[in-house]
Amino acid sequence: MNEGYPVSHESLNNSRAAHSSKVKNTQRPRAPKAQGSTHHPSSVIGTRSSYPRPYQVVSEPLEEAFKSWVVSLDSYIAQNQVSSWESLSFAINLLRCEATAWWNVEKEARWNDEEPIYTWNELKIIMSFKYVPGFQWEEEE
Repeated sequence: MNEGYPVSHESLNNSRAAHSSKVKNTQRPRAPKAQGSTHHPSSVIGTRSSYPRPYQVVSEPLEEAFKSWVVSLDSYIAQNQVSSWESLSFAINLLRCEATAWWNVEKEARWNDEEPIYTWNELKIIMSFKYVPGFQWEEEE
């Protein structure tokens, strides 16, 4: 017989129960999920801000479309308490078509040569240079 291995159905069940109780006692407690902090479309029913639409370059005036998208996304992020580290990823996941292609090129360039983008506010500034004709950035003092 294999020493150390359960040999009967009863000893196998006892072994599983002992292991299960050890595993339960070593698991970390989970923090309760904050109300309104999720940004999944099915969870926003009844929230004050509607789920922002994806951003794609369209034939309507580019500046207006971009600014409208930014305002809707900023509003959603603020009202649904999307964390700052999630908001960048959230915004990137809303990019479509040409905007996605632009982001992939920008991300690659930043991986190799330039400072990476870490926040949604940084992404807004970079996208403004691309999608708002004549955009000028002024440093705050």
